[in-house]
Amino acid sequence: MSRRLEDGAAQRKEALTVIVKTTYQCNFQCSYCYEDDRRSLEGGMDEKVLYNVIRNVLSSVRPQGSVLFIWHGGEPLLMGLEYYEKVVSYQQELGGDVHIRNSIQTNGSLMTYDMADFFSKCGFGVGFSLDGPRELNDANRSILDFDSAEWESLWRKGFGRRKADVPQQPFHRWV
Repeated sequence: MSRRLEDGAAQRKEALTVIVKTTYQCNFQCSYCYEDDRRSLEGGMDEKVLYNVIRNVLSSVRPQGSVLFIWHGGEPLLMGLEYYEKVVSYQQELGGDVHIRNSIQTNGSLMTYDMADFFSKCGFGVGFSLDGPRELNDANRSILDFDSAEWESLWRKGFGRRKADVPQQPFHRWV
């Protein structure tokens, strides 16, 4: 085995990926949702639990190791921007010399300019969920109190909008 492959294998052994479900709540009502029975649960992971999760994860990583936190839900943006500001603050406080990366998986409907700016500045990977072509997406996904999660609006918001075009208000207020 080449030295390069050995180094890559060693790096993978030092890395940890943690998927954190911040909330079961979601602002969509997708026809196929496997969390349908839990969607009505109120609230999400509180600050004390959040702090302890981050502390416990980071304490389990070797010095100079790395961890990827994937923030997931329900819809994780329902937790609000302040929640993710606390995430970064706790990680900075507790991280020591651990290399920390963050990613968030969202339906995109609640993304605002402030959130996009924060995630960009803090190096978050952001995944927007679409259910394929417009016809499939619009047929299977609906936003609470609306007829559909319109593909065109989500596409523009997640994949083709300039920074100045990202709305200050969540998607459901500008459809």
